[in-house]
Amino acid sequence: MKEIDFEIVKCEIDTDLTLTADNIGDKLYKIPNLHSKYLRLYYQESLVLEKLEAKLARLYKKLFKYYTTEVDYIVKPAQANFFIFGDDKYSEAKFVVSKQKLQVDYLERTLKKVNNLSFDIKNLVEWSVFQNGG
Repeated sequence: MKEIDFEIVKCEIDTDLTLTADNIGDKLYKIPNLHSKYLRLYYQESLVLEKLEAKLARLYKKLFKYYTTEVDYIVKPAQANFFIFGDDKYSEAKFVVSKQKLQVDYLERTLKKVNNLSFDIKNLVEWSVFQNGG
């Protein structure tokens, strides 16, 4: 799968979810398309997260074996986490997984916002009617 530039996605989300008095009708019309767009992104990025987590688990297993059986100073299994979590490769892989989790969470929250967009539009219309004395 092609990697997405999440900064561009965040800008698109800001544009897609910003409501003004002038764009309410357009946004209401686009809700199904927005839902589809962000559901696809959520699915794609969730799959990437699954792959990264599996890769991290394989790295953990490899490092656990290394630190408990192959190094000059063999550590006890109970102490292996200290060395694994301090390992540069593991730390970098863990950071990548954490970043991906944040992106997936961001997309999940975006989907929830898209699902509620029609209610937001309804509330804005009602507020506009109220302000105009209706």
